[in-house]
Amino acid sequence: MPKNKNSKKRGGGKTPDGAAVLPLAHPKGGDDDNESVTDKWSTQSVLSNDSSLPGSDSAANVEDDSEGATEQENFEDHFSEFLDGLLQKSVKSRVTALQGIQNALQKKYVAEFLTNRKETLADGVLRCLRKGKGDEQALAATCLSLVAVQLGTEAQSMFTVAQPVLTSVMTDNATHYKARGACATSLATCCLLCCDDLEKIKSVTKALEDIFGLGYGKGENSPTVPPELSWLIAQALSAWCLLLTVAPQYEVQTHINNHLGPLQDLLKKL
Repeated sequence: MPKNKNSKKRGGGKTPDGAAVLPLAHPKGGDDDNESVTDKWSTQSVLSNDSSLPGSDSAANVEDDSEGATEQENFEDHFSEFLDGLLQKSVKSRVTALQGIQNALQKKYVAEFLTNRKETLADGVLRCLRKGKGDEQALAATCLSLVAVQLGTEAQSMFTVAQPVLTSVMTDNATHYKARGACATSLATCCLLCCDDLEKIKSVTKALEDIFGLGYGKGENSPTVPPELSWLIAQALSAWCLLLTVAPQYEVQTHINNHLGPLQDLLKKL
């Protein structure tokens, strides 16, 4: 008998026992494509999150660390150059060095770096404060304030040496008013951050009172305060108020009783 031709057709036929055989599905790449896309997304997800896996050491992190180390080295090199500049004979060179130190300490917290250099820095800055004039003295006083901000109580020994110099410059009528005002601010800042001697703080407070007391008038017809003196008085008064924030309550009350009336008259003239 001739063989059944239908049994040779794809997907058709029966098993020897007569059971029907269903045709196998052969999709045109639909499922394979879906599986391929899924695998690709899974792989991309793992790769994109690889940097967040524990222990990953990506090239970007290594590069960032290298750049950070280079930046710190550059900072230290420049700061050392500024320290050397404080010893120059040229006024312009010293002023440039002080400006560099001021900018550096304002932009970056480097307490650890300063700890081993605070004596050298203090000596150079105090030298500028003693022998300089005008802007140089003002910059030097500002730098002392910034060192106190950076080091806190670790700058206490520096302030012990600096206080008499700052006070002397502040109370010298022959000194430029900008330098005197900067010294007033520096005294208050250093007292606040790196001084625990109450008597020393009282001494600074009294010196500040003597400065803004220069504007106290003797009557309604007293002359107005000149602009330069007005600026100096404002700096001394601001520094005085800063110290009152940490003074004992009984001290604060005493100061208020002594100065409230005259201060009201003074503020009307400023």
